[in-house]
Amino acid sequence: YTNNVYPYGRDTGAYIGFPMRYNDRASEMSSFEKMPAFDRRKKVIEEIGREGSAVTDTIIMTSPDGFTFNRRDESFIRPGVENRYNWWYGSAQMAYGLIETEGDEYGAPKELSFFAIEGYRVKSAAFRRYTVRQDGFFSFYARSAGGKLMTVPVTVSGDALYVNFSTSIRGGLTVSVCNEADEVIEGYESPLTFGDSVDRLIDFRKPLSALKGQRVRLCFTLADTHLYSFCFK
Repeated sequence: YTNNVYPYGRDTGAYIGFPMRYNDRASEMSSFEKMPAFDRRKKVIEEIGREGSAVTDTIIMTSPDGFTFNRRDESFIRPGVENRYNWWYGSAQMAYGLIETEGDEYGAPKELSFFAIEGYRVKSAAFRRYTVRQDGFFSFYARSAGGKLMTVPVTVSGDALYVNFSTSIRGGLTVSVCNEADEVIEGYESPLTFGDSVDRLIDFRKPLSALKGQRVRLCFTLADTHLYSFCFK
C-alpha cells in the first residue's frame, strides 16, 4: 500500500509508483533472534503482535497510462544492513515525489533524488536521501559478448538522436536506423560510441532531419553497456 504514484516528468503520459510492501514474518523468528534489539522486538510482539513481526520495503511499478501497471516483485529500497532501527514495520517506506537535484561532482549531470524513512516506530523517524541517474531506474544491458535491441516502430520527431547510456572502457554501442521491414537505411549507421552520459548525441553520415516524420525502428548493438533511454530532439 501507500503506492506513491505520480507522472514521470521526463516521459509525457507515463506514470511511476513506489509501493510499500508488507510482510508479516511471525512464523520465521530465527532471523529476528539474530538481529540487534531482539529483546525489544520480542516485547513488541508479545504486546502488539504484527507491529514487531511485520517488515516492509519498497518496490517499483510503471504505467503508460495511469491505469495498467507493470509491478516488479523485486525490492527497490531495502531496510539495509541490520541495526537497532531497521527491519521494522515501516522501514524503507518511500516519501512521495521525485526531485531533480544537482550532481555531487563538478560537471556531473542532474540526478533524481528521493527519500525513505528510517527508524519509523522505533525512534524519531528520519529521512535518508537516495539518488539515481536520470531515467536510471531500468536499463537494457548486454554483457561483453554483445547483444542487440530492436525497438518497436517509432516516429522520428526531431533532428537528432540522443542516448542515456553507460559503458565499460572496452564496451560500447552502435545505432542503426531501420525501416519497418527491419532493413538498415543507407547512411544511418552510427560509429561505435562509448562513455557514460545521460545525453550523448549519436552521429550518422546523413542528417537525421531527412527522416523526420517517418516511422522507423532503431537497432542498438550493445557490448558491456547499459542503455537507459533515448530520445529525438
